[in-house]
Amino acid sequence: NLACHAWLSETRIVAGTDDAKLLIFDGGDLLLEIPYAESTGLSQTTPPSFRAVLATPSGGAILAGTSTGACVLFERADDHHHLYRRSRAFVTESSPIRAAALSPAGDQAVCTLDNGQIYAIPLDADSSKVPNSIAVYFIIAY
Repeated sequence: NLACHAWLSETRIVAGTDDAKLLIFDGGDLLLEIPYAESTGLSQTTPPSFRAVLATPSGGAILAGTSTGACVLFERADDHHHLYRRSRAFVTESSPIRAAALSPAGDQAVCTLDNGQIYAIPLDADSSKVPNSIAVYFIIAY
């Protein structure tokens, strides 16, 4: 089942599924399926699902939030075999991601968790040197 979606371009969308796959559609046709195997170090009792997805304005990166509290960044690949490749994972906590939004500058995203916490996810080039990172509290719920 499709759980979330975002526009990549005028004709292309990305959709996250409840069995942790990203599906990229172009003009309504399935172009690519990207399976996701979690390796963030969080304990997991059920398989993850994608709960939120967003794309950068250029379509060069996709951030997907999971039911296990991780945000995973997929960046456009340089080769012709893959359109997108997993580049980084950000650990928040074990509460599921509810929603994600991109900053106006496009250099960070925020993810809201089911427990009311909001985490900031850096998307700038300097943060790409670390393959897995811990997300930073943005707002602590009351």
